Amino acid sequence: MIEPRDNVTVNMQTRTANNRQNTLYWMLLVFIAPMVFAIILQILSYAGELQNKGDWVKHSYPINEIVHPLPRSNYSWSVLVPCGTKCDTKYLTQVQNGIGTLGTKANLVTIIPVTDNMIYQHHKSTIRPNHLYLATPQKELILQYGKNQVMD
Repeated sequence: MIEPRDNVTVNMQTRTANNRQNTLYWMLLVFIAPMVFAIILQILSYAGELQNKGDWVKHSYPINEIVHPLPRSNYSWSVLVPCGTKCDTKYLTQVQNGIGTLGTKANLVTIIPVTDNMIYQHHKSTIRPNHLYLATPQKELILQYGKNQVMD
């Protein structure tokens, strides 16, 4: 015959074993569920919403082949702002303010005002006046934005 004291001990051991088992299930769920979701999204080729609001430049040109002289800058992205014959300081200030929204990353962007006489003759059609252009830190032109389009 089992004494009441032993019955309590058996119940406690059973609860402890159940709690450990539940804890193990929760730990597996917490670590495996995100991986399962990631694999499903990978299989479905889901990449989220469109991130890039600009248009890719047809050919990735080095900007030193398009524009001369280039300002010296360290590792930084470049925004080329075609100005025609004279750059509008109000518009350049708007571009600078837009880049300022990047916070601490704003110092990684160089604005390059580009007048018509700075563009090599054979690239006059590459740089259109009503657009902004983004170049990588390796100084390759990659994206173009309409002048009134918000850059991402």
